Amino acid sequence: METIAGKARDNNVRIVIDAEQTWYQPVIDALTDELMQKYNALDGGPATCIASFQAYLRRYPQLLDQQIQRADEKGYKLLFKQVRGAYMVTEAERWEREGHEGLGPVWSTKEETDASYNYGIERALSTIAEQVRETGASRLGAVFATHNSISVDLGIRLLEKYGLAKRQEENGKLLLSKEAAGSIAFAQLYGMKDDLTNKITGSIEAPGGFALVVKSMSYGDLRECLPFLARRATENKAVLEGRGGAMAERIRLGREIRRRLTPLN
Repeated sequence: METIAGKARDNNVRIVIDAEQTWYQPVIDALTDELMQKYNALDGGPATCIASFQAYLRRYPQLLDQQIQRADEKGYKLLFKQVRGAYMVTEAERWEREGHEGLGPVWSTKEETDASYNYGIERALSTIAEQVRETGASRLGAVFATHNSISVDLGIRLLEKYGLAKRQEENGKLLLSKEAAGSIAFAQLYGMKDDLTNKITGSIEAPGGFALVVKSMSYGDLRECLPFLARRATENKAVLEGRGGAMAERIRLGREIRRRLTPLN
């Protein structure tokens, strides 16, 4: 990890350290924190390392509060990608198999997970706004990786509420402040939820060419990429089911195909 982070710093790119199951996560958290202290130091140039936080964990709200406080105390910039989480089934199976009593490490319902995720959005944006007011710059950066339109709508509203973006009279779009630009982004998987991606880009602009929404994609030949894409589809099963999921996506794609094939009058 040290070698990878060093190479990333030398080439002026960032690395995202992924999150895994809870029985691996404490070690990953410790390594990530050590790397951020070294490669995200406030006086050490551009920040390099991005942590991954899982909102479906019961400990997440407290963990986020602790990480923000720790970054302030240790003097490094906290960068993180926030996801809902991908291992709900295996976490529950292991908890039951090992005979644990009480509540498992993962929230029991989607509503609880959504509340935890949305807490992360509000906590991050309010912290960025506070830092900008106090120092004129942000020491926190967050990528909200989500296919949930309610969470995206919340994020857009909070940007305006906390003064991180102002609505432009000429086009009605929000314009992100220059102090917050580069510290906030949304993310979706490439090939999924393009309607949500387009909604974000149609609602907010950022100065200086900063991206406000990014698409995660695999790179390589089919043999290398297919397992990754299959896993992502499995992990995002809830997104692909029911209203607003695969059915709605097929309708949108079919409409676009027909539009492109229909001759202009």
